[in-house]
Amino acid sequence: GERWVLVQGNREQVEQAVQQVRQICDKAISKESRFGPGTIITELQIPANKCGLVIGKGGETIKNFIEQSGAHIELNKNNPADAMFKAFTVRGTQQQIEAAKQLICQRIGLNNGTLLW
Repeated sequence: GERWVLVQGNREQVEQAVQQVRQICDKAISKESRFGPGTIITELQIPANKCGLVIGKGGETIKNFIEQSGAHIELNKNNPADAMFKAFTVRGTQQQIEAAKQLICQRIGLNNGTLLW
């Protein structure tokens, strides 16, 4: 959809703000074209002691989840080592993300699908 932005200030401030808004829009457009329209990027919080179950030996489990759901799933590299929960980045359509969530929930024993998003 179309969005409107009101920029106020002196001429120099307005020109600088407009340039920054254009850069943000260009970046968002290139990101959408890279991942496809309708792509959603979200984070899924998994108990740290269950991350090994999600990843699997040699990454096999997470690769299977990616193949089955169609979503891209990866462990966030910025997770603190001592965190009780670890963030996984999940990218795809809403349907792909829901499929990935279900696969992960089943794998870690949360059959009702209650995960922190």
